[in-house]
Order: sequence, then structure tokens, then C-alpha cells
Amino acid sequence: MLSSGFLENALRDVFSRYARACSNPEVADFVDSRLSAIQNPKASKFVETAGAFNKVWVVDLETFISAEGRKEAIDAIISNRHLIAHGKDAGITLVSVKDYLAKSVQVIEHLENTCGLEEVQ
Repeated sequence: MLSSGFLENALRDVFSRYARACSNPEVADFVDSRLSAIQNPKASKFVETAGAFNKVWVVDLETFISAEGRKEAIDAIISNRHLIAHGKDAGITLVSVKDYLAKSVQVIEHLENTCGLEEVQ
């Protein structure tokens, strides 16, 4: 499912841009190398990664991600990706995917704001 790739890439992109804005190139390169190892990030990985950059962000992100079904949306994208990748019937609908993706975008935008980054249009 392409939505899971979006989650991986968006998570890496936000924190990579943050590292580039806040550190020297060598540190930013190191951060990029660590972020590249993230695969199939469930909601807890978003919180864990944010906390690695700033412990204060954890509570805010946990609160935001837990509201309005955002956590469930991210976790459903990843869970369904695993089912599809292993040839199992996920039973997912286009309506569900659109909803999950919209909620995931909200999380990415929240992370961008938290990091002080401009939203990418």
C-alpha cells in the first residue's frame, strides 16, 4: 500500500529537515543515516522518534496522535500493508484508505509545526 511508503518517507523527511536546520552537516548526515533505518512506522515510532529529538514533544504528540482516530489510522495503514504484502485479504476499502491517509497527513503537518518547519505544499 502506497500509504505506508508515504508514512516512512514523511517521517524521515520531517526530522531530516529539522536536523539540517538545527545542526551542522555532519550531524545532519548522521541523523539521515539513522532515519533511513525506519520502516513501517506505527504511531508509537512517530512518538519515539520525536522524543529522540526533544523529550518535551512526546506528551504533545501522544495527545495529538491519540485524538480523532489518528493513531488507529497510522497503525491500520501499516497493519494492512503487512497483510497485503503477505498475500492476505486486508478487507480495506478506498473510503478507509482515504480517511487513514487524511489523518496521517494531519500528524505529519503537526510534526512539521512542532519542529518549526514550513509545511511542504
